[in-house]
Amino acid sequence: MLTISALWIEPPEAYNGAVAPPTTGQIVVDFERRPLVVATMIGLPNEQQFIEYLNTMAVNMRYALARSEKTAVILDTTQAPVALSPRMRKLQAEWLQEHSHGLRVACVGMGFVIQSALVRGAMTAVLWLQGMPYPHAVCASWEKAEAYCLEQLAQHGQIVPPRARGR
Repeated sequence: MLTISALWIEPPEAYNGAVAPPTTGQIVVDFERRPLVVATMIGLPNEQQFIEYLNTMAVNMRYALARSEKTAVILDTTQAPVALSPRMRKLQAEWLQEHSHGLRVACVGMGFVIQSALVRGAMTAVLWLQGMPYPHAVCASWEKAEAYCLEQLAQHGQIVPPRARGR
């Protein structure tokens, strides 16, 4: 398991009376369930953490490509207080474009776990307009995202052992 951590970089007053985010943010990436990879956002990562996360996911993609494996990713955002900054969204879009060929080959699906119906709707619309290099589902629960990813893996002959399922 890899944890990418850093101190929160925006002062609480930047949120104009809204609930302040935690003082640290991190992204925990769990490769122990391969071919299912689980990334969990806790708090909101700063830009450097997010770049490290993208680099980590690029390594995951190259690892799968080198072994002719297929992977699926669950991105759990239930512990993240707000959406990514515009700069991080731009970095992600550039990363997706740069790695689109490898992602199309190696990644059979991604399940986003987003509890807020409003944010799920916005994310669904953005992904519909922007497109993704692999199938994806925006889900309200961990269980639905996991079921989606397991089904995508099964369709490609990749089985996740029962011990690696669930939280």
